[in-house]
Amino acid sequence: MAAKKRQKPLTKPLIFISHDSRDAQIADALSDLITTVSLGMLESFRSSDSTGVQGIAVGDDWLATVKAKLRQATDVVCLITQRSFERPWILYEMGLAEGQGEKRISAISVGLKVKVSEAGPFAQFQAGTDHPDSLVNVVNVLLRHLPSAKVPKQILQDAIAKFLEAVAQRERSEIPSARKRHDVFVAAPMAALPDQTAYARQREETLELVEALRTSCKFESVFYAGREISSVADFEAADISVGDDFEALASSERFVLLFTHPVVTSALVEAGAAIGLKKPSLYLVRKRDDLPFLLRQAEQAFPFVRIQAQPTNRDFVRLIQKHGAKLFPDHGAHD
Repeated sequence: MAAKKRQKPLTKPLIFISHDSRDAQIADALSDLITTVSLGMLESFRSSDSTGVQGIAVGDDWLATVKAKLRQATDVVCLITQRSFERPWILYEMGLAEGQGEKRISAISVGLKVKVSEAGPFAQFQAGTDHPDSLVNVVNVLLRHLPSAKVPKQILQDAIAKFLEAVAQRERSEIPSARKRHDVFVAAPMAALPDQTAYARQREETLELVEALRTSCKFESVFYAGREISSVADFEAADISVGDDFEALASSERFVLLFTHPVVTSALVEAGAAIGLKKPSLYLVRKRDDLPFLLRQAEQAFPFVRIQAQPTNRDFVRLIQKHGAKLFPDHGAHD
């Protein structure tokens, strides 16, 4: 009797969701929409899912995983919002996908006043909006992989309504944070330094950095808590300063950690808070090993964190003068 051939397991079509990390909530909702209407027969990938189930697990090579998933994908759906429009990373992923060929590339504009279908490079791809009828068309394009699938109208409508509610929630959450007060928040050791001499030296170096950020990066507002504190005797009560600092951090677009004295300092706590808030973060250190272990790994785990090691503060200033705001990991430069 002839042995039966072992059949290869069927591979589900993979939908790559390209998006700005700040739109992770919308990407999650789109993934849920795809799963619901396909009854789980379509898989999706979004790099902001840090569980590793539909994204990139902490510790994995982020860029290598993105490239591998783009190669595997049958479709690429780009979420275009006010946060991601004209950001380079989505364009980069679209370019990679287009270069690989045999992929359907679509774009969904969410909350944009301009038509994505008429906007630069997006014009050559199928573009939809967050209108229910347009979303039905996007879903139908993805369901072409399942020709026998018949999605009940009510299930489709409910799934789209759930997606649109997630979009609305994300936009509502943006309203308070839209009122940014500072272009960048600069954190550096202060009260943790051993004496007035050490503090004065650190403050002088930090103020030089602040000036470089202001002039070379064209930042109008740079927050540094030590700007008005010339002496350790001027430090405020801890509960007052913590409240003020974290309010300033939450209302800042970017974060800089100047960590040239490896001490236990609240500046490290602020760095952790900036990660939680997904602020584009730049760590300036003498040696990478001066950072605590978890922050040393942050550059690998989070695409919006970058570490620069230089021997002197003057080298940091030159670096900023040379590269300006390009030194910061673009918040849209990760999907």
